[in-house]
Amino acid sequence: MISKLGGLTTFEALACRLPIIADATTPPMPQEAGTVNLIARRGAGILLRKTSDIVPTIQSLLDGSAKYAEMKAATVGLAVPNSTEFIIKEIAALLPAKSQIAKEPLQAVA
Repeated sequence: MISKLGGLTTFEALACRLPIIADATTPPMPQEAGTVNLIARRGAGILLRKTSDIVPTIQSLLDGSAKYAEMKAATVGLAVPNSTEFIIKEIAALLPAKSQIAKEPLQAVA
């Protein structure tokens, strides 16, 4: 994938184990800076610093499938499969139990 590193797009790509060629031709927005560093540090993407580097970057990935395989392997662990389900379980654990709610009397609102 070739994209700027917006949160949703980036983590959807990582969830699909899709390496990223990231647009770093302009400084990232503050909320995206951590993602840029993460992708680069973990090897799950290539930071594109100059627009003229796009063709050589793609060509190097096509010519060297080992590099692409390394990038793809680096995506593992960066995304949390079923993260929405985990979030719901965490929220549900904070709610009172249903049996406790059923025992409390209803109060009329005047």
